Amino acid sequence: ILRRESRLLEDIHACTEEIAAGNLNYRIQKTDRTELGHISENINKIAEMFQAKNLIINSFNTTDVLTGLQNRSKLYEHLDDIIHTREKGRSRFAVMFIDIDNFKWLNETLGHNFGDAVLATFGTLLKEQLPENSVFRFSGDEFIVVQEFDTDYSIVYEVIEKLHRCFNNPLEIMNDKIYIKFSVGVSIYPDDDLTTDMLLRDADLALHRAKDSGKDRVAFYTNAHKNKNVYSKAALAQSLNEALKKEELFLHYQ
Repeated sequence: ILRRESRLLEDIHACTEEIAAGNLNYRIQKTDRTELGHISENINKIAEMFQAKNLIINSFNTTDVLTGLQNRSKLYEHLDDIIHTREKGRSRFAVMFIDIDNFKWLNETLGHNFGDAVLATFGTLLKEQLPENSVFRFSGDEFIVVQEFDTDYSIVYEVIEKLHRCFNNPLEIMNDKIYIKFSVGVSIYPDDDLTTDMLLRDADLALHRAKDSGKDRVAFYTNAHKNKNVYSKAALAQSLNEALKKEELFLHYQ
């Protein structure tokens, strides 16, 4: 009896040491109907409970609560990973920056709860139409789709067309039926840039170009667009700041 009890005590001690060290996968393998056996079973249940709670906590680090999509943190991790694996093969992928048109108007006229319902529904439809690991919520009403390919660029158009067909019909949201339109900006690795931040910037610039063209449009990033929209505006802002400091601006009444 003493030998059996001492072995069980050793197992209990080993398990508590592992749990204290953060190893929540460790379990006491042999239990019996003695008091020590009941203690062993309870320790196993506590470890399982902590493990389940940790999974929930960890999911908040990578999952957007409102839509259930992967969040921005997971997007950066995903893009960094596929860029790293493509350093030799140089296979391509597209970053599609999607923004819901007139979303601010929806929030202001129908309320933020309605806006949240629109975002949740939009995210659900994206998940249904595309592989789950390719769709991310970036922020607000902005979403990212990552599509890998080699040389056939047509797959990018196919993805966008598939999404447009999905939103051709009105969506029923909180007893209302509304049409959802969206604009898309696209950047391509490695054609446009080679880093995560730059690819997202490129896609965002292309998105603004699509918005400026009348919304419900698709635009691809170009270097000319970068020069026109980033550098010229930055230079203009710098020049205006300098002009204000030197009192070179004058007000005229006509």
